[in-house]
Amino acid sequence: MNFRSMSTVISAQYISNTNINMSKITREDIGAQHAKVTLVLDVADYEAKYNSELKKLKGKVQLKGFRKGKTPLSFLKKTYGESVLADVVFKQVSETMDKYFKDENLQLIGNPIPSDDANKIDIDPINLSSYTLNYEIGYLPEWKIEGISKSKSFDTYNVEVPEKWINDDINRFKKQLGERKEVDEKIEEGDVVRVKGIEQDNGKAKEGGVESEFDVFFDSLSEDAQILIGGKKPSDKFTFDVFKLEDNMTEEMAKKYLLKLEGDDVDKEVNGDFEMEVLTVTRVFPAELNKENLEKVFGPEEAIEDEAGARAKLEEHAKKGFEQGINNLFFTDAIDYINEKNEIPVPTDFFKKWLTFEASQKEGGIAPTDEQVAEEIKSFKKRMIITRMMEDYEVKVDMEPLKANMKARVARMMQGQQMGGDFFDSMVDKMLEDPQYKDFVDESMNEVAMDQLSNSLKEQFKLNLVEVDFDTFKGKIDELNARYQPPAPPVAEAEEEDEEEEEEVSTEEIFK
Repeated sequence: MNFRSMSTVISAQYISNTNINMSKITREDIGAQHAKVTLVLDVADYEAKYNSELKKLKGKVQLKGFRKGKTPLSFLKKTYGESVLADVVFKQVSETMDKYFKDENLQLIGNPIPSDDANKIDIDPINLSSYTLNYEIGYLPEWKIEGISKSKSFDTYNVEVPEKWINDDINRFKKQLGERKEVDEKIEEGDVVRVKGIEQDNGKAKEGGVESEFDVFFDSLSEDAQILIGGKKPSDKFTFDVFKLEDNMTEEMAKKYLLKLEGDDVDKEVNGDFEMEVLTVTRVFPAELNKENLEKVFGPEEAIEDEAGARAKLEEHAKKGFEQGINNLFFTDAIDYINEKNEIPVPTDFFKKWLTFEASQKEGGIAPTDEQVAEEIKSFKKRMIITRMMEDYEVKVDMEPLKANMKARVARMMQGQQMGGDFFDSMVDKMLEDPQYKDFVDESMNEVAMDQLSNSLKEQFKLNLVEVDFDTFKGKIDELNARYQPPAPPVAEAEEEDEEEEEEVSTEEIFK
């Protein structure tokens, strides 16, 4: 147990001063799994350490009127004694209480809190005395995980990869590797069209108007533009609003990238009506997916020789992308089941007092309601079950899977950008060393730990492999997201936020 929080309690001076000459810890039950713990800290328990710390300080500081290292201890006590003594007492209390709870095999709930009869005094660095510290603790009884058995079964899934996905990728590869040629044929989907545009005024070329040659990708044109241009050939002419050629292109973008205007010319008024002439039509002729071309797509190490091999590899990649979602579905169902099978008694009175005390230590903290306490207890029980299972199955996070997880998350953040060399390795190494990335590292550690726990649980239950199509699988993931994502904000608030693509729920989010 980490006892740093005890320092907060002591620094708030929840200490009573006595003249007892012996050191001991006593525990008095004041309710079910709720006890009062009294620690008596005698002068002999801390005096030697206190004097030792003062002597160390003596060799480091220099007070006015004394040479360095020659300052009398009496002066040091007056100047620094209170803070030195407080640090010594805090550490002694932490170590003593920590050892006591370990020896007594007590699994504490939260941290000890000052008891109702704790007194406030000042620490006196001159006249040392014994201290009696009174705390309340809540603890769990001895318990073990129940309900884990091969007699219980869970569904896991083999997700059918939509054929359209594979076809789209195959066609994309063929086009990417294909040869581009100018054709004297009608414009069709996928073509790049070179156009000469002349600004019009009342149906005629505008005097001093804008002229420009530019390329447009047919598939990026607006629906109206596609209807008008589709089927035309080189040398054909048509009139259209240049600012409406593409739905996602603003007037300013059209001036810069289509009309090639620069500087102050971008701000000048331009009529949208342009007479346009088709100059050239460039078409991609799909490449054959032979061994040489497939090496360019997948790399020589994959040794893919034909389109059938490419389709198999694409299906393999797609199925790998389903693994996290499949794992989340199993893990969530398994944890919910185990949670139902295990009733861990939690002392509600102490739990509420502990949450109330924690809130009081924060600026503006508000004591929890009974409903909030009940929800916190439910979350606490689930965390305890997961923690116990991680101990039972000896789950630990090694550096290799941690780095792999971090690299994958960084790659997703880079939105698939291809970075050369050892970019991701060096980035992960930097994040592991830089404290500002602690939250990111902790999240990755949690993901890796939950994945390992999930794999261990799969060995304890019977798994039924169910064949499902992608739409069915997506529906299950959407349902899982709905169960564990917070409700949507009010409309006014939601409209102010940028829309984000929905992601598959992670184990971290489920058990945050």
